[in-house]
Amino acid sequence: MNSEIAAALRGAARRFATGVTVMAAEGPTGRHAMTANSFVTLSLRPALIGVALTRSGRMRAAVEQAGAFGVSVLGAGQEHYARHYAERARGGETALVELTLTGRSPRVPVVPDCIAVFACHLWSILPVGDHELVVGEVAHCVADDERSAPLLFLGGRLVPGEPALLTPS
Repeated sequence: MNSEIAAALRGAARRFATGVTVMAAEGPTGRHAMTANSFVTLSLRPALIGVALTRSGRMRAAVEQAGAFGVSVLGAGQEHYARHYAERARGGETALVELTLTGRSPRVPVVPDCIAVFACHLWSILPVGDHELVVGEVAHCVADDERSAPLLFLGGRLVPGEPALLTPS
C-alpha cells in the first residue's frame, strides 16, 4: 500500500467510533497490558474474539507465553486506564487486579469495574499486514447491567459514550 492510500485509510478510519479495551496477560516474565481499540467479536460458535497487535510489541510474546489473556471493555469514567496502558514507557507500573475464574476459565488480569470482561484461551495468532491478529477462545465473559456508558475512540480522541445509546427505543 502506498503512503497516499495509507494516509487516506487512517483519515477515513478516524471517522469510525470504536470501543476502548485493555488487553492483559500474565506469564513467566510478568504482567503485560496495553490499550487496544482493535477488538472484534469473530465467532459465536466457537466463541472467538480478536485483537490486532503491532508485530514488534511485547504483548504478543506475553500472550503466547501465558496461553491466555483478558480483555477489559472500558467505561466512560475509565479514561485514565486507557491513557496509562497506551504509554509505552510506564516503568512496570500496574493498575490491574486479577480475577480468578472457575472451571476451564483461565486466570487473567483485568481492569476493575470495567463494563465487560472477556477471559480467553489463546486460539491462534495470524499475520495480517503489518499487524498480527490474536484470536482468543472465550472461556468466560461478563458484562455490567448495560446502563454504563462506554469509553469510545473517535477522531483520534477518547470520548465518553452515552448511556442512552444502550436504551431500546
